[in-house]
Formats: sequence, C-alpha cells, structure tokens
Amino acid sequence: MLFRSWRPQGANGAHQVSFGAHADRYKLVSTTSTTANWGAGDPLATTQLAVGRTSTNALWMQDAWRVTEGAKLTLGLRGEHWRAYDGLNFSAAPASNVYQPNLSATRFSPKASIAWQPAQNWRATASYGTAYRYPTVTELYQAVTVSGVVYTPNPNLAPERAYSGELALERMLERGRVRLSLFQESLHDALISQNSTIPGTNVIGSSVQNIDSVRSRGVELGATGNLGSRVQIFAGYTLTDAKITQSFNAANIGRRFANIPKHSGSILANYLLTKRFEIGGQVYAQSRVYGEATAVRTSIPGYVRFDAMARYQPVERVELRLNVLNLTDKRYYDAIYRSNAP
Repeated sequence: MLFRSWRPQGANGAHQVSFGAHADRYKLVSTTSTTANWGAGDPLATTQLAVGRTSTNALWMQDAWRVTEGAKLTLGLRGEHWRAYDGLNFSAAPASNVYQPNLSATRFSPKASIAWQPAQNWRATASYGTAYRYPTVTELYQAVTVSGVVYTPNPNLAPERAYSGELALERMLERGRVRLSLFQESLHDALISQNSTIPGTNVIGSSVQNIDSVRSRGVELGATGNLGSRVQIFAGYTLTDAKITQSFNAANIGRRFANIPKHSGSILANYLLTKRFEIGGQVYAQSRVYGEATAVRTSIPGYVRFDAMARYQPVERVELRLNVLNLTDKRYYDAIYRSNAP
C-alpha cells in the first residue's frame, strides 16, 4: 500500500489531492494425505489437493475541494485489475483432476460526496460510490470437509459490485452530536455461501455462489455525548430492509438477504477514572438473521450481549487494554435451525 497527499499551489488551499497504489497476492496450497498415524505419521498418498493464486493491482486518486466556506466536494476514482490463476483441484475418490479456468477483471470505481453546512451546528452530506469485492482464493479453489459438510470450490465466480448512496443530516450539540442517515445499496453478483445437497448423493455441500441482485435500504440514528468531564456515551440504532430482487432461483426473489439483521443497535459508555485509567461497557443487540438464500435457510435468533473494557496508560505512547466480550456468558448461536420463513 502506497499513499500520498498533495495540496496544489496557487489554489488558496481549496484543493487537497490524495493518491495511492495497492497490490496484494494470495496463494492456496491445501493437501490432504493418507497416513499411518494421524497425530505424528508422515503423509503418504495424496487424496485431495487444492491450489490456486489471486492478485490485485490498483491505483486511486481523489480531490477534496472546498468550493465555498460552507461546502466541500470530494471526487475520487479507483482503478484495479484482478486475476485468479493456476487453479487445480485433484481428488483420488471420486477420481478427478481439473485445471480451473483463469479469470481476470478490470474495474473502475467512482465516488462523489458533497458536504454542506447550511447553518452553524448543522451539516448535510450526500454521498455515492461504487465498489467491487473479488472472490478469494479459497472461495474459488478450496475443497475441504468439516463436520460432515463438504466445502466445494466454485472457480467461475464473478466479482461482487455495489452501488451505494447515503443522505445524512448532522446536528452539533454543546456536548456531542446527533446524526441521522438514509442509505441504499444495490448489490449485484453478491458473493454468499450456500448449503445444498450435492447432486447424486446424500452429502451436504457448501459453496460460494453469486446472487444476481440484492437491494438494501434503511435508516441509521447515532449520537455521541459527554456527561460532565469523565463520562462519554455512544449510541446507535440501524433499521435495514435487505431483500433479494433478482435470482436464478425464482423462489429467492423477495426474501430477506443473508447475514443482515433487520434491527441492530448498541450503547457504549466510557468512564475516565484518572487521566491514565479508563473503564467502559457496551450493550449490543440485534434481531434474527438468516443464513443461506435458498428456500430452506439457516436461522440465527436475535440476542443481547454485554461487553466490558479497561484501558491503562502507564507512560506516554504505551497503552494496556483488557476487553471482555460477552461479559454475562450469554449463549447465542451462529446457526441453530432451518426455516422456511420469508
């Protein structure tokens, strides 16, 4: 990752240009072998092999332009090239030895945001952006069995693309601020893990698939504030309506999208005991979410969780933290049962 910032001369400080570069490389080598001793034996014959590589190269630039004293326009563009290559899946039983196709994509992601301060203590923001999420090397090529579920590769996945917009209004208070935002995102070729029975067998298989189109819209309300000089509070609530609007499986259309709760919210409070010692706690809650987007889906009940933290700074530039998640040892689940609910 490379990042630079530049303020052009002769522009009265109105423009601040940022630009950078990004590159990543991922390699998968997953081998399953027979052995005479599971704990300490040497690998013998290879029974399963999954290998592959992905790479991404990107350049980006943005200009934050203060148009007037109360208005700021930010424009940006990211260009990236992604490759998936050298994919191979081998299995001794059933016999299979497949060289997977090479994939590549070149995409450009524009963004725009304008912030306007119509009056003192008020700020309005309108934003739009496009983003891409590329399949990972494991989603494309990994083949493994865990607890009876066979995770199968999908070497023909398309990049996920999102078109996102937001309108926000913010009010500055004497000891904090309140922010209300309306948002919508159109997600195409959404990458999501799906469970289904492998054709011709009774084995449950899981693979990442592309869902044609998903629309998410909602409202978010957040607030921060100080109670005196020692207590700081953060609170937020989000209502999200996320539904599948287009799918190769007509039964999925109109269903709620996976892994996004309809209701979620949290309250966090920090208390400064001394200048160097701080404690805090959080309450987080979310409603039920669903797993797969198939007709029979994994359902995850809603829950409320309590967390705690402590921070101590013995000397400058040294900080010690203790975080306790799920303070009350509340039992909640990643997956519990299947449901035909819409």
